[in-house]
Amino acid sequence: MGVSATREGLVVKIYFTRAGIKKISFLPVYMENFAQPEAAEEIRGEIILERLKFPLGREDTYYWDKESGSFKKGKKAVVYVNDSKREGVLHKKEQADLDRDLSPENYILENGRLEITENSKKVWESPPSWWIEDFILADSNNDGITDINLSLWKSGRFGPSRPFWVKENDQSVKNHFFILDVKNDKVEQIWGSSNLWQPNCEFRIDDIDSDGRNDLVTIEGEYSEKGECDGEYVGVWVWNGWGFSRKWQSERGNFSDLEIEKVDKKNLIVVKNF
Repeated sequence: MGVSATREGLVVKIYFTRAGIKKISFLPVYMENFAQPEAAEEIRGEIILERLKFPLGREDTYYWDKESGSFKKGKKAVVYVNDSKREGVLHKKEQADLDRDLSPENYILENGRLEITENSKKVWESPPSWWIEDFILADSNNDGITDINLSLWKSGRFGPSRPFWVKENDQSVKNHFFILDVKNDKVEQIWGSSNLWQPNCEFRIDDIDSDGRNDLVTIEGEYSEKGECDGEYVGVWVWNGWGFSRKWQSERGNFSDLEIEKVDKKNLIVVKNF
């Protein structure tokens, strides 16, 4: 082993869930001066990673570059995961006081059904015809109010009503994105998409370009007969006052495990790419 090899190493990040280890991410590093490790350049990083003897996928990062006014691909890492297929969020629990009555509500997602309770009293339950893939409590439309954001599957192209000029409502099961608010002890839908052209396999909400407004970050896929959502693109959407407009879309890949991480005061989009 030469002197160069003694300067090489890995930064290891382990992601835990209640069920155990979700994934392990490896970032190759190299110490140039004063024993300070830095992310290795691509060629050196590939050499370091070749020493690992188990199957790996690639983990891509994207960041907003203010000078060019666009997203760029950052340093890449590799990732080892227990399972290569994402099965969706089967159980999730959050607590928040969205109605601002000084008594927090419990938001519990269990096998596709979302239930909201406050002081052991049921406030709202999602309709039986919905299968909710995931929910996030965040201000997605940038009106200063924390919303309940849902990625859900249901039949019918539209929500409770449809435009009068549409004669037939497509009854096939498709993916939708809905925004709900808690007002006066009631849950109201304030916005809902029709059938999404590309289903959202995963989504996050954060200020990616540091402009003071939240963005909707998605992994988008295609509809399949098996009902699975295989992520093909990473997308960033921004609220335009009446809906979401696409801000950016990545190159085509095989994406999963979407995360938003803060590094050097920048929000990075981190995805697994096999």
